[in-house]
Amino acid sequence: MYELILKQDEYEKFIKKARCKMTRLEVSYKKLAEMTGYSLPSIYGFFHGKNSRFIAAAVARELKI
Repeated sequence: MYELILKQDEYEKFIKKARCKMTRLEVSYKKLAEMTGYSLPSIYGFFHGKNSRFIAAAVARELKI
């Protein structure tokens, strides 16, 4: 299991980048949850303020960020 430790400012930039990439690839939160293996509430929480080093790593891997 990989980790991606982000400081608050890095986390905010990461979220913006991930949302842009999701829009371009037409990936929903539900699809991202399936891709990463995390639950939909976990993914939704991550994108709305709950920083998680494990979810960050999984999102970065799946979106190739």
